Amino acid sequence: MTICPHCGVSLAQPASVCPNCGLRLRQEAPGGVPPTDRPRFAASPVSVGRYLLWWTVALFSNAELVCCVLTFVFAFSSSDRNRANFFRAVLVFKLFAVLLGMIAVLILVLMGFSFTDLLNSFDFGAAWQLLREVF
Repeated sequence: MTICPHCGVSLAQPASVCPNCGLRLRQEAPGGVPPTDRPRFAASPVSVGRYLLWWTVALFSNAELVCCVLTFVFAFSSSDRNRANFFRAVLVFKLFAVLLGMIAVLILVLMGFSFTDLLNSFDFGAAWQLLREVF
């Protein structure tokens, strides 16, 4: 026997809507266990400005030690879930890029490619002349 929490009418059989006041009632799942609601996250949507700031930190994290440290701090902080997830994704992407680069270098070395020969044959004067002509 179910009782409507709004108007107090006794219902002989479980119903999804109270016939007296129209209140929507929770239906029980099979086995008599009430369904659990989906968890609701308290995080608010992220503004475009915050994403641009995050991308700036993420892009410069390879070049500057401060940005690299901020990337790790933001990735493992729990104060802002959106920011933490963003910087975790940045770290995963960078790890993937480093591994891919290491595999490419290993393949080139196994194929007989010599990086020292490449540096010795590079003409820095011609490269500088080309840069002066372009700019």
